Amino acid sequence: MTFYTKRTGSSFRSEGHAIVIVENKQLQVWQADRFSFDNERLEDGKKAVLARLERVGDDWILINVSGDEMVDATTSQAVAIGDQFKLNDGAKILLSKVDGCRLAYVQVANR
Repeated sequence: MTFYTKRTGSSFRSEGHAIVIVENKQLQVWQADRFSFDNERLEDGKKAVLARLERVGDDWILINVSGDEMVDATTSQAVAIGDQFKLNDGAKILLSKVDGCRLAYVQVANR
């Protein structure tokens, strides 16, 4: 999963930052915001779990835990809290709509 940051308008720029999707991986609120950094001064609210990544059968899914503005960037459909988002190759999910939010782009390495 590669992260892109929203800049001006609707354009996104690569951050050169990615995570490997593994069973029970959690995304925290700070990971959706380019203005937040994981350090000793991180606010408690930014440490909360935003989403969980899980394997269901042969598929990987993202489960929205607390992101009230999460959106499937391909279809513009909202991903409500508690909803699942299938992580197919090329899938794009906007983790938030606020300024400085991140877009996650899924790249499947081995099939």
